[in-house]
Amino acid sequence: MAQKATLSIQLTDFVPRGIDYVDYWAVCFGYKDLFKSDWQAFRTKKHRHLELVSAPYPCEVGDIVTVAIKVVDAFANDFTRVLKIEIDPKEVPN
Repeated sequence: MAQKATLSIQLTDFVPRGIDYVDYWAVCFGYKDLFKSDWQAFRTKKHRHLELVSAPYPCEVGDIVTVAIKVVDAFANDFTRVLKIEIDPKEVPN
């Protein structure tokens, strides 16, 4: 039986500076040529706090998860980054 794990994405890993300019970011776990937001965080004029870590995504040790991260800043600039992340057994707590 495969060992269960979770994967969370931290925004500061992709936007090391200028985090105050980010208004929206979203994560698509299991990306396949079409971005479908599985998780998202955004600021509003009333609520300026922005979550910096995504909700955990269930997976199994040894899985390779294709993740797309989309970030939009206060000037309406956006970028999307696609990564393949292997769930490493050394990084999963027992």
